[in-house]
Amino acid sequence: TGKTIVDLFRLMRLKKSAILICKNGYSISEACFEVGFNDTRYFSKCFKMHFKKTPNTFKKEAENSDLDVFLIKYKLNE
Repeated sequence: TGKTIVDLFRLMRLKKSAILICKNGYSISEACFEVGFNDTRYFSKCFKMHFKKTPNTFKKEAENSDLDVFLIKYKLNE
């Protein structure tokens, strides 16, 4: 993958949180803590680095989109 084990696990946690947010209706902080982040600021920073948008923007975009297409766009359907 070309990623360190820490980066790989962080990516997996971010993807899981994105699914919880857009598919299961979790709040940002609920998803953050559910996947093991202890700091919402750090979570938001990592989320933005990976998805190129804040968790709030991501959630709003998911709510206003076809969920299946949205999940495919961000490779969350795997």
